Amino acid sequence: MKAYILESKKDVNQFKEQLEETDSIPIATGIEAHEFLKELKITHKVIDDYLESSDYKTIDSMSIHFALNWYKKEGIDLSYGELNLGFLIESDIKHYFLHMLRNFFGIRKINSRLRPTKIFVGSLTSIAQILEEKENNIEIQGNLKKEIKIEGEELEVPIPFSKSRSFKISRKSYLKMKKFVENFFTQHPNNHSTESILLLDFNPVYFSYMLDEFSKNFDDVFLLNQRRPAVWNVESLKIVSKHKCKMLNLENFNDNITQKKIIMEQEDFLKKILALRNNKKVTGFFTVDGFDLWKIIQEELIPILVERGKEMIFRYTLIKKIFEKRNFSVVLEWAYTAFEERILNTEAKRKDIPIVFLQHSIIVEDPKYDIFLPFQPTLPGKGDIVAVYGQTIANFIRNKKIPENQIITSGSPRHDPFFNARKNARNDQSVLIATSSSYPRYKADGSDIRAYDNLQKTIQKLLLEIKKHPIKKPIIKLHPRKDYFELASFIRKIDKKVPIYKDQKSIEFLKDCDAVISTNFSTILLEGMILGKPTMWISTQREHLQEEGIIKKKATLFVTNYNEIENCINKLLNDNTFRKDLIDNANKYINEYFSNHGVSSRYLARKLRELQ
Repeated sequence: MKAYILESKKDVNQFKEQLEETDSIPIATGIEAHEFLKELKITHKVIDDYLESSDYKTIDSMSIHFALNWYKKEGIDLSYGELNLGFLIESDIKHYFLHMLRNFFGIRKINSRLRPTKIFVGSLTSIAQILEEKENNIEIQGNLKKEIKIEGEELEVPIPFSKSRSFKISRKSYLKMKKFVENFFTQHPNNHSTESILLLDFNPVYFSYMLDEFSKNFDDVFLLNQRRPAVWNVESLKIVSKHKCKMLNLENFNDNITQKKIIMEQEDFLKKILALRNNKKVTGFFTVDGFDLWKIIQEELIPILVERGKEMIFRYTLIKKIFEKRNFSVVLEWAYTAFEERILNTEAKRKDIPIVFLQHSIIVEDPKYDIFLPFQPTLPGKGDIVAVYGQTIANFIRNKKIPENQIITSGSPRHDPFFNARKNARNDQSVLIATSSSYPRYKADGSDIRAYDNLQKTIQKLLLEIKKHPIKKPIIKLHPRKDYFELASFIRKIDKKVPIYKDQKSIEFLKDCDAVISTNFSTILLEGMILGKPTMWISTQREHLQEEGIIKKKATLFVTNYNEIENCINKLLNDNTFRKDLIDNANKYINEYFSNHGVSSRYLARKLRELQ
């Protein structure tokens, strides 16, 4: 018996002829290979078939330990002034360690359980080379090299005037494109206003109410979007212009002298990164069951560290120049643990400028998920402040030993329009299906390939069941973030006529729909509840979230069994008594979960003024 480890489409093509042999077992480790094998109708297994619950827990704990501590190890120096590159990329690099460990433990489990005569590996050569040292039945074939990326290295950009289509682009190319776009709209401020607020990476389309209140309470409102441009369509341009927001671009604070300094310091920092190669002091930290994983990590990670190190120095140098030219009263953000935010926050702290970040989505409250909190924008660091939706999450944060003066129970500025639209909500008999193939990547079983099969099967079942109700019209709303695989094309194969949307505002579809169905633990469930819609959450992966308040208080119809979908759809769409009870429970839950309904932007603006 021979096993073939297949990470990508290239791997499948390389071993295509051998995969049809009777003594061959193709095993997909990645979604791309799995989907391609299904397309070719080649019977196969997935790596998750060989991993157990205890393996996922080990992978989670080990990847967390690596991400939070590897750069603190003696012999590693990634410091640059007050910054440390290892700290800056903790959230991004967590996924790299998780993915690498999943493949490492998975291939070992395949070997121990199947005992194949040979294991053939294509693009996962680095892991295979390590395993070859102790397991002599592993063979590397071909010269495929896996493209290594950490979170944020590839971005998805929506195509203008398209409902659901987008294209993928490298981080480097995206930043060049962003620079070109922003040059048309960016201000070049040098004067020092007495009271100004700096907003990081906010989408004006979602925060028009908030920008309106800030423009009334601050002399200047500055937008610094280091990832996605603030102005990206006509609506965002109108909002920015209406509220007289001033856009900042790092590039506009650069000049020839500064650029020469940046290049010199990048070259110096590069020496620190290259010194990591073959660093024997690091080997012990990454040794697992006698295998030296640093041999894998240094080859895959060092090129990424080089690029992020250059970017760190570039950004920090220019951010310091911005802070020299501007007097900001407060910094407001939402992606608190992100690479770009951590760089800017370092300078804001040095200048004693208050840092506040918004809760921007529904939060898992189950204590077993607490181990992932360091990678999420949930708990504020020393001296920083979090502005939460309401008392539910305020209490959750208090229970994590966060002082009261670091919590603002503001409500959600993003959802002011939802609360104010409640009276005008109608019912056009549409059923909104909110879905995404992007499961939480910080969790090992969030990468379980079988969950994607469950997701596809669930979407297909939902469309079939809704069609049994001729008066109802299904609408698909995809999450704006990048998908693991292109979900829209899969849906179009099932039904070419069903409308699919991605980057449009969810309120446009929610306020007039009949019901909301989500295949993820998503904020869109809360949004549907705000607008008085009955909601259903279908779990397609092993999330084990039955203890969440939204379920315990029966605010949403929670479904974990595929065979229950037909009956639950009928109840959600036709049982008026059940719908009323569901909506009543949801209203109670929303009243607890959100404060300052419809006026949170005004409340937050006043609170931020008080921090000055």
